[in-house]
Amino acid sequence: MSVPASGSEISDFFPPSFGNLEPRPTFRFRPASPRSQRIYAQRLKRAGLRFYSDVDVQAEAIRAMRALWIGNDDQLRANEARLTNYWETVKQAATDSTIAIDLAEAEEIATALQRLSDNWPMLRSMDADNWLFNQEAPKIALGLFLCGWSGVETPFRLEDGEVPMATLDALEAEVDRIEKKAIADKVEGVIGVGFTQLQVHALGLLDLEVDTEKNSPSPSSQSVTPDGSTTDGSETTGGTEPSETSPSQPAMD
Repeated sequence: MSVPASGSEISDFFPPSFGNLEPRPTFRFRPASPRSQRIYAQRLKRAGLRFYSDVDVQAEAIRAMRALWIGNDDQLRANEARLTNYWETVKQAATDSTIAIDLAEAEEIATALQRLSDNWPMLRSMDADNWLFNQEAPKIALGLFLCGWSGVETPFRLEDGEVPMATLDALEAEVDRIEKKAIADKVEGVIGVGFTQLQVHALGLLDLEVDTEKNSPSPSSQSVTPDGSTTDGSETTGGTEPSETSPSQPAMD
């Protein structure tokens, strides 16, 4: 990836959100190679990024509930079943548009899970790790493939054949400013997702998928996983001792 691509291999791309901007920023991408995914995975490891799957996070939430629960066993089992059924419904709804999520149920469960996280350090650690992964991993992919741009003021830089993170951060800030001004000027089609669309394009070169909603300053509700799948941000793994302060009823009652 550190060897510059030939001119014939480089392609121009502009975020669809920028379609009506004048002048329109354009970004140049080198092609993927058979080594691209391995290099991407190596960069994630080198950056110390860690991602926990839905299965891991959900298992940790159940473990936390069992440790923190104060009440009868029947109610605990009922609450575990309620969580499990909700997660399964969310999973099915992701691929079946006919399945609706009960918003009141979703709110209650989100509150219960927040209470668990507040009292279970491992859940907080997982959430923090996934948040950082969601912020950094797409930029790492972008830095691997970007090889130039025009129409923006941020100077293009390469270090060891890749765009450094500081340059990408500056580019993201500039793209955000451009879009905010365009939205204020009522430029049609600009919806504030230009930088995310750049990241989606880079991840697409790796055959990875991400949520196309803007994920700055806070991450999207879906996260990019190391194997290319997406999650809703709930995750977990490993055992953890409960904190000293336990809620009287840490889940739905």
